[in-house]
Amino acid sequence: MRNSAQNSPFTLMLTFHYFIFVSVHVSQSYAQQALPDWRKKDEAAREELMRRLEETGEKEHLKQVLRAKLIECGWRDEMKDRAKESIRSRGGITKVTVDELVADLLPRGRASVPDS
Repeated sequence: MRNSAQNSPFTLMLTFHYFIFVSVHVSQSYAQQALPDWRKKDEAAREELMRRLEETGEKEHLKQVLRAKLIECGWRDEMKDRAKESIRSRGGITKVTVDELVADLLPRGRASVPDS
């Protein structure tokens, strides 16, 4: 049975802000540089793939499968513990910004995603 803390507003907010942070930074990095021709083609292919995944509903299904696997292997709980640790080390929830928290957790989270 799943722990109700996994669906807490804090966890959902952190997950939402993580995706926004990644999306904004990826978009900004692409916008700031002139893309070579092969990158433009890759970007067009990526956009087409994302459009098709959204149209078919497969994107949501893939997100659910990924979320379930990350919960199953303990990654989500590990990241939640790291977030709590980071908040405590900075003096509490009122003294840390979402951007600081995401900047602290993003490299750790990416590095700790299991291969299988």
